Amino acid sequence: TGSYKSVQRFVRRRAPAPAVRPVRRVETRPGTQAQVDWGTRKIYVHELGGITPLKAFLMTLSHSRMNPVRFYLDETQLSWLDAHNHALTLLGGVPLTVRIDNLKTGVKSGVGPWAVLNDVYRAYADQVGFLIDPARGYRATDKGKVERKVRDVVGTLVRRGERFVTLEDLNDAVSERSIARAKRTVNPVTGETVFDTWLAEREVLQPL
Repeated sequence: TGSYKSVQRFVRRRAPAPAVRPVRRVETRPGTQAQVDWGTRKIYVHELGGITPLKAFLMTLSHSRMNPVRFYLDETQLSWLDAHNHALTLLGGVPLTVRIDNLKTGVKSGVGPWAVLNDVYRAYADQVGFLIDPARGYRATDKGKVERKVRDVVGTLVRRGERFVTLEDLNDAVSERSIARAKRTVNPVTGETVFDTWLAEREVLQPL
């Protein structure tokens, strides 16, 4: 009488983990896709009165893994579009598609390929020149490259206990650290650094 999910949970608790789990990593050609997501981090910002829960916007180019990060006070439509502007400016161009969650600033109703897009975001995408590609519901692997970055980057770009005077100071520091990190990190596809791979990918991005 239970659900299929409950059967899965029952078996998972009792069966040993497989020695090897099958993994398929999907790679994309340069300039074809970016993935975006929000993360949350509490950071001390003096002008905001001290420790403040902030929203971190990440946009990751799926090929090079270059990923601008910018912090905001909220996830409103204005912050969503402003974050896109800053990210695309730093990346130096526009990918063909942008994969998003089914959040209200991007999707009006439905999920995934059957989603009805947010009118404002759709107009923005048409003007800037990319196609909106909503991920399927509850499928984090549909945008696994940015999901991984949310865990890794948001937690490491700002040190525990670090303090900033203004939100702009924080974003300036995070931008510099993102670039420095890209120069150290190796891209798994090309074997070169993320930064050098991005320089090559930037040549095939659409002009902003």
